[in-house]
Amino acid sequence: MDQLNEIKEKLYKAVVTREDAYAVQSKNGYQKVDSNLTIEKYLDNEVTIGAYLLDNSNQVRCFCVDIDVNKDAMEAANNSIEEFLLILQNQVKDIVWVLQRADIQPLIEFSGKKGYHVWGFFSDPVPAKRVRIMLNSFEKEFRVIDNRLHWELFPKQDKVDKDGYGSLIKLPLQVHKGTKKETFFVTKEFMEYLPVNIPFIEPAKLGDYEEQETVEDLRSERTERSSPPQNMQRMIDNCEALRKLIEKAEREHECSNDDRVWMANLFLPFGEKGRQKVHKVLRHVNNYDKDKTNRHLDSLKGTPSLCEKMCPITKCDRVKPTNYTSPIGFAYQREPGDIYEMRGRYMVRANGQGPDRVLTEWIIKPHELIDLGEKDVMRCDIISMQGTCLKDFYIENDAWQSKQKLLRALGHTELTFHGNEKDVQTLAHYLTQKITSRKRGVKHLGIVGETFVADGINITKDKISLDPAIKLFIRGEDSIQKSVDIRPVGNEEEYRKLLSGIFEYMPNINKPEVIYPLISWICLIPLKERIVREKGAFFIVHAYGEQGTGKTSTAELLLRMYGYKDPTVLTCTMTTFTLLTHLSSTNALPVILDEYRESELGSKAQTIKEKLRGVYRGELDSRGRQDQTITYYKLQAPVALMGEYKIGDNALLERFIFVHFDRAIKESGDSIYNDRYQQLRGLPLEGFAAGYIKWALGQNLGSYWVEAQEFLNEIFEYKNVGPRVQYNWELLYCGLRLWEEFAKSYGITTSEIPYAMIFKNQAEELGLNESGYAKRDVDKLMEYIANLAEKEILNRHFDWTLLDSDKVLIHAKSVLTELRGYKRRYDETFYIMDDTSFKSQIRQSKYFIKYDRKLVNGVQRRWYWLDYEKMIEDGLEVEGFMNAPDRVYTGEQ
Repeated sequence: MDQLNEIKEKLYKAVVTREDAYAVQSKNGYQKVDSNLTIEKYLDNEVTIGAYLLDNSNQVRCFCVDIDVNKDAMEAANNSIEEFLLILQNQVKDIVWVLQRADIQPLIEFSGKKGYHVWGFFSDPVPAKRVRIMLNSFEKEFRVIDNRLHWELFPKQDKVDKDGYGSLIKLPLQVHKGTKKETFFVTKEFMEYLPVNIPFIEPAKLGDYEEQETVEDLRSERTERSSPPQNMQRMIDNCEALRKLIEKAEREHECSNDDRVWMANLFLPFGEKGRQKVHKVLRHVNNYDKDKTNRHLDSLKGTPSLCEKMCPITKCDRVKPTNYTSPIGFAYQREPGDIYEMRGRYMVRANGQGPDRVLTEWIIKPHELIDLGEKDVMRCDIISMQGTCLKDFYIENDAWQSKQKLLRALGHTELTFHGNEKDVQTLAHYLTQKITSRKRGVKHLGIVGETFVADGINITKDKISLDPAIKLFIRGEDSIQKSVDIRPVGNEEEYRKLLSGIFEYMPNINKPEVIYPLISWICLIPLKERIVREKGAFFIVHAYGEQGTGKTSTAELLLRMYGYKDPTVLTCTMTTFTLLTHLSSTNALPVILDEYRESELGSKAQTIKEKLRGVYRGELDSRGRQDQTITYYKLQAPVALMGEYKIGDNALLERFIFVHFDRAIKESGDSIYNDRYQQLRGLPLEGFAAGYIKWALGQNLGSYWVEAQEFLNEIFEYKNVGPRVQYNWELLYCGLRLWEEFAKSYGITTSEIPYAMIFKNQAEELGLNESGYAKRDVDKLMEYIANLAEKEILNRHFDWTLLDSDKVLIHAKSVLTELRGYKRRYDETFYIMDDTSFKSQIRQSKYFIKYDRKLVNGVQRRWYWLDYEKMIEDGLEVEGFMNAPDRVYTGEQ
């Protein structure tokens, strides 16, 4: 028996409890088969089997979380799952993380159509009810990664009727008949594999969740509940799920058994009035029977139904501002009309049951409600009787969940609250009724759909609006969103004058191969979101060079062009949290990280590299919090990384466009570069972005892309690099064409762009030679070492040595120290990587043999052993090692 059938036999035993019936999948769905299910039928590759999970004693052997893309989202994507894979995988990671915290090791299976199955298997059959209690407990910790996704929990029932079957699920490792795709298991890195063993869960673990069987924990709904709820209509008005259920019963004459139970348990706490309401609703349903309905109502406990039963994935907007777990909480609320303002206070009417109460000694003047999707934020003024006035204050809706949270959100000792927990909710509804302006809001600065959003401004391809329809929500004064001020220049003539200066001076502040890649990047930035959405990635600028070569001063100009009030570049020494915050805070403004020194950053250098790989494709990242929840960050910022040394990581090199600053300009004595820099620096560069963004949003990159490919196909180096580098070059070309076309739209003539030189320089940065072999920095450095060895600048038998006429031994520390001293003494411009990059790259070389000890010239040291013949085969010019005279190093220079 082959390995696949062996694991399928194990899976059959781990899943199937009911063998008297099963289902067969076709492209149109499942058809029940009333005959015995056997292992032979499962092993038959011509059919796809679905198994009923619950047996006749209501026990199961497994559970499954079925994670899928919503139907409408799939249809909008032409039923292609490719664009959803990343968010699906991040959703799986989040759910698996919750399970693993409970010491459950699940298996992950690609379902064959639009998602993943996360399987858990028990060593012995267990009651379905206990499994569902456990899953419901876990589900409270699941986080929704994207609203285009949903999940289902299997088993779906606690028990099945005598003649019932319950829900079924497709057995693993079969062909999905709808898509013709095979299902398969994946590792936590989502690589396909075939598990040898099944990780079983001991049933004893279910004991931890026994107490959660009674899930009617209503917390605040039960607080102060000494009498039945009174406001049934308020509950109906505030619960969309209940309202739709009632409307469906009245309009379509349908109501499932589960829905009837859920609804009845909400109305029964109202006593006889509630029973009458249930009958009134169900009277419209086709199979309504009054006596049977009464018998069912008598069997129910009347424990109010939970929100999570009807809306398991996300809370509705009505519940978000509360701490309610059931819609019945609304039935205990006071009417907003019970609150009124009097002389700078909020008061609560006692309605004849004593004097009216003072609720606050301050009032809120709401301006608008900003809808952020997962929460609402109220923008308001707060005025206290003591004279405190908080202008344009933001209150997030979760602040209204309790008195403590409200006081914490207000954050001022004068802003006290004299009411109880229910009064907080009533005040929230009172204020909500006064809001007349509702706007969509976002937390990241940049592109939302086809609109650029910044503080106080919206830009589309048609207009620039200072009365934004989409608001930017800013949490802190030190946020990147607050540090940017984008405003249009007064009129078209003033803007054209600014552009004339930019187009004249900017290309001449450095050599073409240095400045034009930066110009391209700046022109592409407003389109990054569209580019990633359509093409899948956006290159990273890697600018490097010694101190004093103009990196930082140039970067500050670029930041000013996008409205940064303080154009100070960020440092790579920032914390991981700060790094994630910056990389996720914008998708259409430059973020520049400076002072990348791998040897000084230590482990943080690896963190930065990992984040840059995520930035390239706009991936999600996550960070755990102290309360054991997870915060997700979309790595979406256009990034430039700057430092003295060039990174040697191969995976990153093909994600970079390179900008090498050197001293050649300063040493040339030509003052034109500095003059143009000073002239450019003196312009009001902050006025550039608004007009350019408006123009760029109206551009069709498709035509530029075709032109880029046609041009680059004539360049030899382009044909010899990998697809990722080709893509980066095409994008680089498109950015330069945007620069030219934007100038043309204002009737401005630009300097001729030396395209061939720019791409030749990029090829050289990759070390590409005419044979198509890409030399890395370590290869080029080895050529330089061989040259200096031949000239006896490097000491034979100390810095390097030749062994058996075919092996070159290099002592890294000695060689790099000598090279840096030589470069400093003679002002040479060749690039020397840091020690860590050198050691990393040389170990990855084809010519690397080993790193080992060797006694040379009487001294035992560790050497890098290199294969001379393979260096020659790879096109390296290292004959200097063979031509160097064989003199023994004596220790004297």
